[in-house]
Formats: sequence, structure tokens, C-alpha cells
Amino acid sequence: MKENKKYEALIDELFNTKDSSDSLSLPMPDYFDLRLGNQCNLKCRMCNPIFSKPIADELEQNDFSQMDPEISNDLGAMLDRAQKMQRWYDDDFFQDLSQMIPGLREVYISGGEPLLVKELNRFLDECIKQQRAKNIKLRLNSNLSVWNEDFFKKLSHFKRVSFGVSIDAFGDRNTWIRHPLKWDVLAKNMDRLLLFSKDLPNFHPTINITVSVYNVLALPELISWIKSKDSKLDFFIDYVEAPNFMAIDWLDDDFKAQARNALLNFVADTPGHQHLNGLIKRLERNQQQDHQIRRTQFLTHTQTLDQWRSQNYLEVFPELSNI
Repeated sequence: MKENKKYEALIDELFNTKDSSDSLSLPMPDYFDLRLGNQCNLKCRMCNPIFSKPIADELEQNDFSQMDPEISNDLGAMLDRAQKMQRWYDDDFFQDLSQMIPGLREVYISGGEPLLVKELNRFLDECIKQQRAKNIKLRLNSNLSVWNEDFFKKLSHFKRVSFGVSIDAFGDRNTWIRHPLKWDVLAKNMDRLLLFSKDLPNFHPTINITVSVYNVLALPELISWIKSKDSKLDFFIDYVEAPNFMAIDWLDDDFKAQARNALLNFVADTPGHQHLNGLIKRLERNQQQDHQIRRTQFLTHTQTLDQWRSQNYLEVFPELSNI
């Protein structure tokens, strides 16, 4: 609905194109959605080899065939796809894209981790060189594991920049979920980001939280930290849907009630309260019927990755011991 509203005029023009003699006035695309492969430096628990090269490497180095058949089949299919992926965003692609810069109004950039893609810098340079950056809105998602001062200075030239930082928990819990990103590195880079954006009205940092079984009880601690950084700092909530054993829907009703009650304290005075309301409503749904299957898959998968990575989820998330 949001995208339809954004392109309402174009949609009307499409419907008003009656026959082959009519043509659209739009000479070239004005929006690009760039998912820049699986070049990344993290192995997030809810991610997969299609979006993370380190996860692909990990699966190649370990025997995952002993996992639950449903899980191992899915991982095998995704690993096969990741191994066949080509670097489509090569120099030729960005050279072609640079020719379309005059018509661009918005670009969404994700990965992998986009800050690791050197070709992206060339694209930003070209937007600035053509003096079109001031007409282009940028949306980026990043794990903020690295800081590149020159890269962020380039972003300041654009009409508007929405910079979403992926954080799922506070402290060691986030390190466990988004292995091996150290919390002190992330916190330092977050401080840099907020300081950088302070005097730039066109730069809007946000926090993107991916809710799963792992962190649903730990969200109050993260939200408190976000508010301590900046009381106006907004956050958005997304949900793990696949793999479905990480989705919160199969959790028992007592577990969900505990998470829901803890979140109710933050609804009234939090910038992301509308997203919290959606999460609270989801926690009020009845438990799925296949919860026992999902519970077993959750435990075996979690323990397998713990073994591969020398981690222990119960040391970091003791509240999950009841599962």
C-alpha cells in the first residue's frame, strides 16, 4: 500500500495507456532496489548462505546433513543457490546504472553488508559528480560493524538518507545473535552515527529489530538502551518468518504473556510504539499446533550452531531454559 501510494501517478498513467500507440512519459526507472549479494562479515542466527558468505563457508566446512531433515534440506538448497550466485553488481552494472542517475529519485541498498561493497562508493561518487545526489533519496540497511568516514560524508550530499542499523539485543546477546560482532564495536559506531547525523537534517538513523524466539524476552533491555542513546531515535520491528522454528508463533501462551507484559511498559512513550503494538497483538495469538516439532527443531539447530561456534545459548539467554 505504501509503495502504491508513492507511485500513484505512475499507476494512473499505466491504467490510462489504452493501446499500443500510447507510451509512458517516464523515460527510465526512477527507483532501484539493490540487494548486493552475500558479501558480509557476520553469521546472524536467522540468516542464511544466500545473504551471508560466512554462513555459506560454515556450512561447507561442517556436516549439516545430521540436522533435522527439513532443516538440512532447506540449508542444502540455499547453499547450492549461494554457490551458484554471480557477482552481478560488477563494474559494468554500476556503469550502466550511472547512465540512469539523471532519472533516479530513490535507491534502496541492502546486502549482505553494503558497506563492504567497494563498487557502491563509485556509484555514490557518480551521483555527486553528476550533481544529482540532491534529488535522490537513499535507504540503506547495515549491521554497522564497520565505520568508513569517507562513505558517510558522501551520504550527506543526498536529498534524504534513511539509515537503518540492524540490532536485535543488548550487549553479549546481540553478539551471540549477530556473531561475531562485538558489542563495544557496534556501540562505538552507533555513537559515531548519531553524532554524524546531529547536524544533518537530511540524515535519519533508525534501529531495525528482527524479532525471533531468541530475543523476544530481551527486547525491553534493548529498547531502554535505544531510548538512552536518543529519546527520539525511532525503531522498526521485523519478524523471523523462516526458518519457522525461530518465529515466535509456536511459543506457549505463558511465554508469550511474559514477553507481552514486559513490553506494555514501553508502549506509551516510545517512538516505535506503533511497531510495539503490532508485536503485542502478535503475541496475543494462540499457539500454533505444531509447536512440538518447532521446539525440537529450534533446540537441535541452536545447539548445533553453538557447537560449531563455541557458544552456549543458555549462558546468554537463561530465560530460554524452560524451552
